[in-house]
Amino acid sequence: MDPKQKLADLKARIKVLAFKAELSEEEGKELQVAMGAVESLQAQVDAQARTEAEEAARLAADEAAKADAKAVQDKLVADQAKLAEDQAKLEADRKALGRPVAPSTGAPGGVDSAVIRVSSPFDRMDTMDLALKYQILKAQGQQPSDKWYRALVERVGRMAKEEDTIGSKFGEPVKVSAIDWPALTPRANLDLGEVAGDQGEIKDPVTERGIKSLHNIAIKADELVYTTQANAGDEWVPTLMNAQLWRTVRLNAAVLGQLEQFDMPSQPFEYPTESTDPVFYKVAESTNEAQLVIDAGPFVDSKPGTAKITFSAGKLGAISYWSEEQEEDGIIMAEPQFRDQYGIKFAHVLDEVLLSGDETTGTANISYGTGGSIGTSSRYLIIDGLRHEPLVTTTADGRDAGALTIDDFGATVALMGAAGKFGANPADLVWFMDTGVWHKARLLGEVLTQDKFGALATVFNGQIGALFGSPIVASEDYDITNTVGIIDGVTATNNTKGSFIAVNKRGVKVGWRRRPRIRVERLPFSEAVYIVASARLDIGFKSAGMVAMSYNITI
Repeated sequence: MDPKQKLADLKARIKVLAFKAELSEEEGKELQVAMGAVESLQAQVDAQARTEAEEAARLAADEAAKADAKAVQDKLVADQAKLAEDQAKLEADRKALGRPVAPSTGAPGGVDSAVIRVSSPFDRMDTMDLALKYQILKAQGQQPSDKWYRALVERVGRMAKEEDTIGSKFGEPVKVSAIDWPALTPRANLDLGEVAGDQGEIKDPVTERGIKSLHNIAIKADELVYTTQANAGDEWVPTLMNAQLWRTVRLNAAVLGQLEQFDMPSQPFEYPTESTDPVFYKVAESTNEAQLVIDAGPFVDSKPGTAKITFSAGKLGAISYWSEEQEEDGIIMAEPQFRDQYGIKFAHVLDEVLLSGDETTGTANISYGTGGSIGTSSRYLIIDGLRHEPLVTTTADGRDAGALTIDDFGATVALMGAAGKFGANPADLVWFMDTGVWHKARLLGEVLTQDKFGALATVFNGQIGALFGSPIVASEDYDITNTVGIIDGVTATNNTKGSFIAVNKRGVKVGWRRRPRIRVERLPFSEAVYIVASARLDIGFKSAGMVAMSYNITI
């Protein structure tokens, strides 16, 4: 008999016997046996129910897997059909021009790789060099060649498929697209389904789909004069420069990459955050009808709090000029210099202001204090950075360390909120320090030798990448200070001390109103050209205690 049916019969029999006022000796024995059998049968029934549920879940998973496999197969068939269609069209175009058709290699996107990978005199040039030269020529009123433009578009297509490693998380590399598509703002109200027009022109090449369409058009044949065709990709070149600039910034900024970032939809922008948490109480059992009303029930209510961080972006920028004669006589050598100076320097300046920015004017600025007034155009004035929190906003979060010991790190995170609660989870923290402190930290006895630090001992590899489970970032843009943690801008010889900060990454955000941008324009009245780079950003803190600092460290 099925265990479920047997269990039901036993329960029914027990119910019948239980209602009898008196039981015979035989019936009493029957009742005892039945009650003893119920528990065993109940376990069998429960086990059977679990088995049936697991089998149902397995069957459902099998059906879902079959559906996924069919979707993948259908997409593969569609992609192959599209590939054959593109190859046929390419062959027709080549035959019309009297050119031989190279055999298809099945390259992604329906593009014949034998056609794409043609040797070019521009192969030696960096993507930024190509784009910058293109912009300079346009600014000078000159027309870049179709071959130049095609090389540039091919470079864009290649870049759109590349990935950069910007850090690691839980021991695994963190990879991002070489082109940060969300950071490149498309035209307002763009219809993504209509990126490419009927005549093959590109309505908006800024989007990922737009650049793929642009790439496919540009590599096909020589009959199109791309550099003179409006809305066919010419507008992409300045955006490409910004994409390459942002890529350079991401790869070279040590501090910026550690912090959470977002794009500000307005200026200023109020970022909503949580505040006080709900309160949990001991709750009694409901025992009467009166407790079925919400305000008379057994629960004690509480109200979660809300808060906000106000971001107000400051503007950072640089500009350079040169004459047309310089462009004519030596611009090829200047392009790599522009790329390096504007890209890499931008990254370092962003790290510098994120660490040491202070909007305070006069003599109290933490990056130009003790005796002199900071200049009104100083880059430090655009935001209040990380060091500003413990030195100015919440001075209780800073401490005088003296000679560096391993205890200084524990004492620093203990300052992060009440009883160090914001420094309790190593996964949330990152250490930022100047290079002098980093060198001192490598020589601490607790990390120097194998018996203390195992295979990661600094005596073996010369590096120290983490302490107490949190990564260490030693930045060349973290300046040494005087004895109170301030950078003396008047008497540089007072800057002989080191410092480090602990940052809770969950409580700090960087807001972008304008990601790093670069433009090239012409000044016809003076026969000169200028290049200008700018960004607008702010940094916000959820509450006090998100940054703690130890300063006056002997280095």
